[in-house]
Amino acid sequence: MTDAVAGPSLAPRDLAELRELLVAVAACEAVGLVGGAATARSTREWLPTLDLPPYQPPGWVFGPVWTLLYALMGVSLAGVRRARPAGDSERDRALQLFTVQLACNGLWSFLFFGRRSARAGLVDAVLIEVALGLTIKAIWKVSRPAALILLPYLAWTTFALVLTADITRRNP
Repeated sequence: MTDAVAGPSLAPRDLAELRELLVAVAACEAVGLVGGAATARSTREWLPTLDLPPYQPPGWVFGPVWTLLYALMGVSLAGVRRARPAGDSERDRALQLFTVQLACNGLWSFLFFGRRSARAGLVDAVLIEVALGLTIKAIWKVSRPAALILLPYLAWTTFALVLTADITRRNP
């Protein structure tokens, strides 16, 4: 199926598309790496001092989960870019919203861990959810496969929002 909304497969068809996919994935992973640098010290020194909920995943879970989610974001980004030509208003809006949600995502680590502020992290987590919801809705109009591949990310950020809210409540 290759109609305008369903779009082509997200798999690259040639070397140019493979290169674009790899660049998109690398750009999203870079956001994760920068955020990870902000978290390293606080996860050792500050996080253990907090009253954490019993469903807090072990620390080793976050790296693999976020690596996979950033890769999925990159695949979605490449799919949106490939689905329609530059200058298409729906494509451009989807890319703008994608950029906003990715920036909010990157900011979370600096607020929660860098500033050691669960409250600031909670505000940003809400912004991530709103921006991501709007992003998925906009991408859906451009490429359904590119929107669907973001659903695991939405599920994880929803869990992260609940977790951040609980940490904030437990540590006033």
